[in-house]
Amino acid sequence: MAIMIQHRHLVRWAVVLLFLTCLGLSWRSLDPQHPIRTSTNRHLQGGLQAVKERFGPDRNGPTSALGDVHTVEVSASTLTQQAQQIVRANDFIPHIRSVVQMPGLTVEKAASTCNWDKDARVNFQWGADTDWNVKPLKKRTIMSKRKAWQQFVMRDMISWSPVEYRFRGKGIIVLAGNQETVSRVKVLLKALSQTRTKLPVEIHYFGEQELSSKNQTDLQALFPNMFFSDISWPGNVVQTTVRGYINYSFKTAAVLNSRFAEILMLDSDNIPVEDPAILFDSNVYQKYGSVFWPDIARTRPLNPAWALTNTPCRMQEYEQESGQLLVDKTRFWFHLQLAHHFSNLDFYKSFLLGDKDTFRFAWHALKTAYGRPGRWLTSIGTVHRPRNEALYPAKVAPRKKGGAKTSDSIMSEDEARKTNLREGGGIYCGHTFGQHHPDAANTSRVMFLHGGLLKTWHPLILQHGMKYGSGAFTAYKSSAHATDAGYIEPVGIKADFGEYLESSLKDNLTFPAQCTDFFEVDVAPLGDQETKELKGIEGRLRKANIYWNMNEPAP
Repeated sequence: MAIMIQHRHLVRWAVVLLFLTCLGLSWRSLDPQHPIRTSTNRHLQGGLQAVKERFGPDRNGPTSALGDVHTVEVSASTLTQQAQQIVRANDFIPHIRSVVQMPGLTVEKAASTCNWDKDARVNFQWGADTDWNVKPLKKRTIMSKRKAWQQFVMRDMISWSPVEYRFRGKGIIVLAGNQETVSRVKVLLKALSQTRTKLPVEIHYFGEQELSSKNQTDLQALFPNMFFSDISWPGNVVQTTVRGYINYSFKTAAVLNSRFAEILMLDSDNIPVEDPAILFDSNVYQKYGSVFWPDIARTRPLNPAWALTNTPCRMQEYEQESGQLLVDKTRFWFHLQLAHHFSNLDFYKSFLLGDKDTFRFAWHALKTAYGRPGRWLTSIGTVHRPRNEALYPAKVAPRKKGGAKTSDSIMSEDEARKTNLREGGGIYCGHTFGQHHPDAANTSRVMFLHGGLLKTWHPLILQHGMKYGSGAFTAYKSSAHATDAGYIEPVGIKADFGEYLESSLKDNLTFPAQCTDFFEVDVAPLGDQETKELKGIEGRLRKANIYWNMNEPAP
C-alpha cells in the first residue's frame, strides 16, 4: 500500500512537471537573474487562459451590474479605508466584489460635488463645447458602460497566482518606438547614469520594426544594466495590438508585462534629477504602494468618468500626468488590468486623454486611494529675449497680476501675444514639468524634468536660446500655493511666436512653440535658493545631449 501511495505521488508530480513543460516554464525561469526568454515560452498565453481563476460565483458571472455575489453593501469611504490595509493583489478579491455592489451615480449626481465659481479660472482638460459637457451622457449609457467594466473585473481579469512568479525586484521601464523616441531614450539613459542609480532599465517596444537589434545594442552600450521586452510577443501575460498612430495602451501593457514587481515607468522625454531608487523608500509610496504625479489640468464635473467609476467629482484633485508613475504590481495587479481595459476602448478616449487618467480612474473605480506628492509641479523653461537685450535674468520686468483669462488649456493667439509682452521684452516659455519628490511639501525637491513641450520647439527657437541665451533651462515659475491642491492657480498653454528672432529668420518659423505658463506668478532664475537642487542642471543636460535635435530640419 505504501508503495502504491508513493507511486501515485510520483505520477502526480510527473503530471505537474509535464504541464509546466507544456507552458514553456522551467525552474530556471523563476530566478530573476535569468528572466524568461521568448524562445522558451511560446505557449504561455494559452496556458494562462486555461488556468485563469475567476472572481464570480460561476463561469457565467452575475446577470446584472450588482451581480449575484452575496456581500453586504459598503459605503465608498469605508471601502477606500479598507483598501488601504490590503497589501497583496489576491486580497483585493473580496474588496472588488463589494465595489460592484455599490449603487450607481448619475452624471449629475457625480458632478454635484464640484461647484467652482463660474468666473474661476479653472484650467480644464476638455473644452466647454465638448459634446458630453454640452449634453451629459444619458443614465442608460452610463449604466451600460459601468456594467461592462464591472463584468470585466468580475469575469475576465487574469488572476495573480498563476503569474506572480514572473515578477521580481524593482526597476525602471521605458517605451521606445520611432527613431525620435530612441534618441530621447539615449538622453534619458545618459542622465540616469549621472545619478549613479543601480536600478535596472527595461525597454519596451512593439516588434522589430520599432526597435532594431542595432538600436538595442546602441542603448545597452549607454546603460549596461538593461533588458528588452517586445510587447507584441504572443507569450506575454497581457496582449495588446496596434490601434492607431498613438498607442497609449502600450504603456499599460508594458507595466503589466514587465519583469519587475515594483515599477517606475518613465516617458522617453523624462529626465530624473536624482537617483530614482530613493522613491521606493518614500513615505508616500510605502503608505499607498503607488505615486501618481499631478498635471496642470482638472477634470470637468460633467466628465463621464466620475459617474462611470461611481466617484463624486473632486475639487482637490488635478488630472494625472503619467510621464512618471510608481506602482507596486504585487499589490495592484487588478487595478492595472482595469487601467489597461480602459485604455483599449475607444469609448473612453473621448473624455480620458491618452493613458494618463486610465490609472487614476481605475483606482477610483476600485475605491482605492493612490499616493500623490505633497507639492504641485513647477513650470521650468527659459525667457527668450532679442539678441540685443540683456540675457535673462538681468533686467526682466516683473509680471503684472491678472493675466489674460482662459477657461481652456490653449490660449488664443491674441491672448498669447499680449501675455508674452508682459515679460519686459522677453517671453517666458515653460516647456518642462518639474515633478517633485513624493515627500516634498514645504520645500522644492524636483525629481523629474518631464519635457513634454520641449519636443514641440522649432529648431530656430532652440538655436536662438543657445546662441543668444544660456540655454533652455534657465527660469521657472512655482505657485505660492503649490501645497494646496484645491487652490486655483491660473495656468494654461500659450504660444511662442518667435517675436525675438532676427527678422531674417521669422519667416522660416513655420510653427510656434507651445509653452506652459502660470499667468499670475513671477518668473525666477532656475537654480536659485528655492530650486537649488537644479543648480547647474543646464550643464548636466548638455552633457546628456538634450539638444540632439537642435540642428535637425524642421518637420
